Amino acid sequence: MLSPTSFIRQKVEDIRIELLRWMKKRWVAIRMEGGFENLDPWALKEIGHGKVILFSSEMQKADAS
Repeated sequence: MLSPTSFIRQKVEDIRIELLRWMKKRWVAIRMEGGFENLDPWALKEIGHGKVILFSSEMQKADAS
């Protein structure tokens, strides 16, 4: 595991935050294209914790697992 102060860990976290921002701006288009349908439940939960709002059907699938 990387240390909490690792440059690589910080870079990954920065990219994760930027990706969530991008998804927030475009989540309707992503959903309309079916972009959330094939995600693993853990990924849906991770995105949800990043404050990207998903329709309840995707979150219910994630909760069922």
